[in-house]
Parts: sequence; C-alpha cells; structure tokens
Amino acid sequence: MSVDSRKENQNMGNPEKPEIQGVVTPPVEEKFRAFLTGEERILNDIAGGAGFTFKRGDGWAINPETGEATYDPKFFEEKGYTPSQALFGAFHEIKCHLVETSELLGTPRGQEAFARLKDRIKAKPRLHIWENCRTDVKGNLAITRFAPSLAEDVEAVYREKLWPETDLTSKPKHLQFMYSILRTAMVPDEEVTVDPKVKEAISKLRNVKGKDVIALATDPAQDPTGGVVCG
Repeated sequence: MSVDSRKENQNMGNPEKPEIQGVVTPPVEEKFRAFLTGEERILNDIAGGAGFTFKRGDGWAINPETGEATYDPKFFEEKGYTPSQALFGAFHEIKCHLVETSELLGTPRGQEAFARLKDRIKAKPRLHIWENCRTDVKGNLAITRFAPSLAEDVEAVYREKLWPETDLTSKPKHLQFMYSILRTAMVPDEEVTVDPKVKEAISKLRNVKGKDVIALATDPAQDPTGGVVCG
C-alpha cells in the first residue's frame, strides 16, 4: 500500500487542507530543480532512519512495503515557495508525516501506542486534527534544530501562506484551541486572537503542576510511544 500525494496531498500545518495562499510562480525552472536535486542526499539522510530512500519523481509517493519514495520539486514551487521554503516543505513531509509513524510501527511498544491512538481517534475524530497539529509542531521544531538556517523560512511559510489569519474566533472552540497552538508555535512573535475560554484552557495546560503539557506533547526529544494527548 502506498501513500501518494497525487491522490492525498497533505498541506503543511492545516488539517482542513485549504488552498495555499500566495502568488503562483512561473513553471519550474531548471535551477530550482537542480536545487532540490542537490538536496536529495539530505532528504535521504533524514528519511534513512525510517527505512526509506527518496528519488525525484512526479508527486510525493511513499511505499512502506518497498521503502521506495519520490519527492516532487514542482509540488511546492508551483504554490509560490522559494527554493529554501520548498526544502523545508520536503523536510516537513518526511519528518512530520513519515518518520514518527515509522518509528512507532518499528517496535512492539510503538505498535501498541499507534493502535491505541487509532482507537481514540475512532471514538473521538477531532483528535485526528489535534494529532496533525501536534506532529506538525513537533516535526517542524525538529527541523529547525538540525537546520537552523531554515527557521526564517518556516516562519514565513506559516505567516504568509498557510496561516495568514490571526483571528480564529469565527471557528469552533476546539479548532481555535488546536490551531492557536500550531500557529503560535510557528510564528511566536504574532498574537493569535481566540475566545477567552480557549485562551484560559491553553494557559492551564501551560502550567500543570509546574509543567507545560503542550511543550511536552510537541517536544522533538520526546519518545513518540509516550505522546501526550491534550484532548
């Protein structure tokens, strides 16, 4: 069974999958493709621990059975990403949507944790949105730790393309809660407006017996088999 972006694209950081906003650039230039090709070694270094080998292809596709995967430079470039932003996008797809799941399924304990998570999501579907937000933050923080030069690109992508909106009060409260955590983590210097009750709930989780539960749930250093669910 393969995961193919041509059928099931995952827009970074936004579980509702809206169209990415921004100016669409001209068709792919050779220098842009060359940039991503030059980073193929880095992509494979990141994904290698999860048992996958990446090659450039048409669309993002992952085959867990064979370990073969393709990445598509056009996927991000055509949505207005600069080369370095597209590199972050590639890292994001690997780190947030591949590596942690692969690590979970790689051990009996992880398989049990993954099964429990699936059961919880089945009983409470909104947890799927939270899990997407949580792993986005966790994966993106991991990316900026091993590639700090991309930090400004990460922030620009979320501020200008994925989450330009800072007033979330028109959304249901559970979405305000989740999206506020994601947006604030990625663009920390901009305040997000949410319902007072949502703000209070987030503040309480920031100090549970002296511990920041949200920070623990999104810490790249945390073992994925012991993930924290804030819902």
